[in-house]
Amino acid sequence: MEFNYDEALKNLDSSTQRDRFSAVKYFIKNKHPEIKHILIDKLANEKVQHIKKALEKAIDILNNNEAMNIDESEINAFLEDTKDVKKYLKAKAIDEFSGIILHELEPKIGMLKTYLAAEINNYENSKSKEYIEEFEQFFIALENLRKSSAIAKFSEVNISKLINKIAEEEIKTDINIVFDGTENLIVKGDKHLLSFAIANGIRNAQESLSQLSEEEQKKLMISWDKTDIDYWICIADEGIGLKSSPEEAFKLGNTSKNKKDHTGFGLSIISQSMNSLNGTADLSNNGVGAKLILRWTEVE
Repeated sequence: MEFNYDEALKNLDSSTQRDRFSAVKYFIKNKHPEIKHILIDKLANEKVQHIKKALEKAIDILNNNEAMNIDESEINAFLEDTKDVKKYLKAKAIDEFSGIILHELEPKIGMLKTYLAAEINNYENSKSKEYIEEFEQFFIALENLRKSSAIAKFSEVNISKLINKIAEEEIKTDINIVFDGTENLIVKGDKHLLSFAIANGIRNAQESLSQLSEEEQKKLMISWDKTDIDYWICIADEGIGLKSSPEEAFKLGNTSKNKKDHTGFGLSIISQSMNSLNGTADLSNNGVGAKLILRWTEVE
């Protein structure tokens, strides 16, 4: 969103982070010494880290006598850095929030499971056991989401071997799977983050295929390669396809599957894993199902 002077000045007081940040961006790009005291006041009271950083930049520009000639590329570089700050803050929030939940609740669920097994007759066939298992699935998914927000540790990975290994572990049903990629392709990436993204991508495809009738063929293709600028993996199924927009599908907790069996964390784990790799995850319908494309570079 681009503001003019009056809009930017007004939105410095907005309750919306996006509008405050857009307002400060205007004053980074446009020098207005007469509001320096306002920017200083906003900086003193701002709580959001990436907006504070933007305010500091705007004030630095006003403090610089040569700021009128500031290079546009310098401004763009700062704004790109700010995007990285937002990504870092999101990852940190996921790590801290999930860490608190796991620390506080996971031991209690373990104790509850033990007491229920001792106090309920026929616990193995009870509804209580079913719900406890759902809780356990949730905690596993939450722990994986937390791990997907970790800082990437790049190393050489044989991506073709990794894909084949994960597919062998994950695919439990009768699926016609085709592998199409360069054998023994060595990529630069974080093996654990890539594993999270690939495994959850295959699970998502397998779940889509499982909703077809018994008579329908269940086909899955996994392809991979590299270009001049990046590496990519494509997981394409001929299942039921997306029932909502990709943006909705990637939201935490969203799932078109049976809530009893799915936490709704899978696509969020994929998205966060690729985000930690400074890569992307794109999901779309492909005419006969859905396809997930993972892309990343070797730049750490």
